[in-house]
Order: sequence, then structure tokens, then C-alpha cells
Amino acid sequence: MRLILSAMILIAMLPLLKLAWRGYRSPLGFLTRGWNREMSVVLAMVVVVLGSFLIIQWPYVFVTVAKETDLSKYGVATYSDYVKKGFGDLLQVAALVWGVAWAALLVGKSKDGQGAKWLIKLQTILGLEFAVFVVSIFRRVWLYQSLHGLTLARLYGLVALIWLVGMMVTMIMRYIKPKLCWVRYEILWTALVVLGTVTLNLERVVVADPPTVNGRTDYVYLARMSEDGYTGWTKAFDHTQSELKRIVDAKLPGIGVDNRREIYYGSLVLQELVEKYYRLILKYGSEKEIKDYMGEILDWEEKMLKQYPELATSRVSGGREQVQRELDEARKVLAGDEWRTVGLVVHSGSRVTRVDTYMFEGYDSGFFGLQTTRAGKIKDISEWGKLLNSSYRERVTYKQMSSEMPIGRVLHAIEDYWVLRLQILKQPDTERMVEVDISFASPGLR
Repeated sequence: MRLILSAMILIAMLPLLKLAWRGYRSPLGFLTRGWNREMSVVLAMVVVVLGSFLIIQWPYVFVTVAKETDLSKYGVATYSDYVKKGFGDLLQVAALVWGVAWAALLVGKSKDGQGAKWLIKLQTILGLEFAVFVVSIFRRVWLYQSLHGLTLARLYGLVALIWLVGMMVTMIMRYIKPKLCWVRYEILWTALVVLGTVTLNLERVVVADPPTVNGRTDYVYLARMSEDGYTGWTKAFDHTQSELKRIVDAKLPGIGVDNRREIYYGSLVLQELVEKYYRLILKYGSEKEIKDYMGEILDWEEKMLKQYPELATSRVSGGREQVQRELDEARKVLAGDEWRTVGLVVHSGSRVTRVDTYMFEGYDSGFFGLQTTRAGKIKDISEWGKLLNSSYRERVTYKQMSSEMPIGRVLHAIEDYWVLRLQILKQPDTERMVEVDISFASPGLR
């Protein structure tokens, strides 16, 4: 297959052998041969259309409402829709303005007296209209952030706006200093923006001003970020641990909808942290650390089995006895040389229900399980493989997590969750539902 693909690429690129070096000729060079009048007409039409749009849509472009309560009369439901629609409009306008501006700039090089002056005047008006669009988008992002906090997608959108402003400045400077090679400055500006975005820890910025949903911080979002947002993990865990403990200590006769939402979202936070801990300790933990971790999990599973025997029915048909046999067998394997085949697995993502309504029902698969198949075996990675897969940020995060969020603390929080979950399952059907109001999409996309 590689030979076939290589042959196809070779055939497709054969015409390049006929290329010869000569002076650069712009494919748009024909525009410099006296098209001032035609370009002025096109430019004037664009200016009129864009200006008419701004005049008609002015209340919408710079809408002022009390939070989000009056946006429906403008055809949008939330600030999220308002900002996304604004970005869509901006991209379309930017493509139109950039194309027309470049064409007008090339035509203006013909120096056709009065025609060139008209082109500059129309370009100025078009630039002012475009600046109004950019200001309106900045305003929308600011309003959105002030009411709902930051996300990675919102920060990336802000970076795109900053880059666009710089490109708009270079376009203006082409008229003021036409002899300078502004392409070089644009390449430098683009490189600076990309480098700044890569080196600046945007996830830490998000943690400082976290996203909110219906006035509540979205701790599930913080828990789902990468290692760069580790402080968000700790915030999410501390909040979840304290909320679950508060509800358990309150000994409520019935768990209301607000507490049910805290419990459900708390379980998602714990699930995310358990998966991250499992991945990091297998990658950066020593043999002793991994064995101690597995032994602690097995002890916890046995404790939960004794205190809450209902859990045994969540994943096996043999009941409590079967689970106990599996735990005993896992301990024997863990104590031997074949400890990597113990089969301890973390149920990845199985508890994230992507629906508008979540119902506490049955007994889900829990956070951990034992799997005797090959899929449960820990991969033995060579030292060379570990070196190639190593990440300084991940290694530091593992050390921090094992110190600040040891698995024992996480397991204690999970136990509180199970206490509350079992209590909810005893309530009537109408008292076991939660309206899900957060997004489960990737943090980079929402």
C-alpha cells in the first residue's frame, strides 16, 4: 500500500519537474492595469451593503439587556448563541473585507489620479465599518465572560480577535507606508500570537475565572481539563468532597433536586479524577506505588461490599460471594510475580450520561472493577518506551496529585457518594431525576 501511495504522489508531482525559476509574477497582476472604476463600483456596493446591515441591525449588534432575559426578542436564547452568531458574522465579514481590500489595494497601484483617491476613501469607510464589527464582538465576549466565566473556546476566540486586530492594523499601514514589506510583519505578528497562546497556560486562566452554568461553577468542566489545569482539579475535588460530606452529615429524610444535582455532578468529578489518577500512576508510579494503590483499591472494594452488599449486584450474576472470590484471587495475584495481570480496571466514561435528564436508577458499574481478560492486564512498557512517552508536566502533576489528592481521600469521597446514591434509590421515581444543564463536550470546544 505504501508503494502504491508513493507512486500516486510521484505521478501527481511530475509536472513540477517542468518548473523553471524566473521573476515572481502575481496571479492578480492583471488588477493593476486600470480597473479603478470597476473596483470603485464593487467597493461602493460592499460599503453600502455592510453599512445598511449595521444600521438595520444596530440594536442587535450592540444590544443591552438585563443579563440574558430579553435576548429572545432578537432571535437568540442565550449569550452563548449571541456570541457564536456574532463570531459567524465576523468570519463572513472578515473574508469579504479582506478579499475586497486586497483587490482594491492592487488596483490602486495603477495611480490613476481621482480614481485612486476614491478607492482610498471607500477603503477608509469599509475599514471603519469592519472596526465596528470587531468592537461589537469584543463587547459580546466581555459580556459573556463577565456573566459566565471563561472556557478554553472563549479564550481561543479572544486570541483570534486579537490576531485579527493586528492584521487590520497592517492593512491600514499598507496605505500609510506602502514601500514597506508588511507581509513580514504579518508573519511575525502571527508567530507571536501563536507562540504566546502556546506558552501561556490558558487553562490556568480559566481556573482563575471558571465557567458558570445557571449561576453555579461548572466543576465538571474544571475536572476534565488537562494537566495544565491541575489547580482546577483540586478546586473541583475540594468542592465535591465538601458538598458530599455536607449532605451526608445533614442526614436529610429526602434529598431534593438541588442536592441531587450536586451529587450527580460530584460523581462525574470523582470519575474524572479517578481516571486521571489511574492513568498517571501507571505511567509514572514505581512498582511499589502501583501495588500499594491496587491494594488500597481492593481493600476499599471489600469494605464497600460488606457495608453495602447491594453493590455486588451491579456487575455480576453470582452476587456477593462471586465478588469476594474475585477480590481474594486478585490479592493473591498482586502478591506474586504476575501482579500486572491482576485485572484492576477503571470504568472509563461509563457514568457520563449524555442526556437532558439523568435518572438515579439501578446500580451503576461503580468506579473500579476486576477483569480477568487480557484487557485488564497492565501493559509492561520498556524504559525506552517510558522515556519517549514521558511528559514533564504529567510527571509533576502525578507527584502533586499523589500528595495533595491521595487515593484514600478520593475513595472516602466516593463512599459518601454511594451512601447518598443508595438513599436516592429508595425515593419515588419523581424524586430521583436531575435536569442536566452542563455540556459534556470537550473543554476545547465549549
